[in-house]
Amino acid sequence: MTRPLPHPLTHAAAHPDAVINHILFDIAIPAAIAIHIFLIALCVWRVWRGQNSIDRLIGADLVGTLTCSLLVLLSLVLRSAIYVEVALALASLGFLSTIFLAKLITDENAA
Repeated sequence: MTRPLPHPLTHAAAHPDAVINHILFDIAIPAAIAIHIFLIALCVWRVWRGQNSIDRLIGADLVGTLTCSLLVLLSLVLRSAIYVEVALALASLGFLSTIFLAKLITDENAA
């Protein structure tokens, strides 16, 4: 008959990394995910209600950046590397789309 494993915090003196892992995975990462979701909502509002096209462009770029970081956080929680690869692809597409939209806005303002 197998015994269940003890909770990592009960043997913190024997394993000091257990406390750090507990703080990281049970407190810090969910808090970071919640903060990122809140910031994405603020940036979407900025894209939707921005005063001019530059504000909207910056908001859209920030939504892409925050989404990339959110995907990396989710890869830590779900322990799946595919989310990191998707985040890298999204980052490269976000960079190219920002350059394209900035060029479009510049040409639009020059005309």
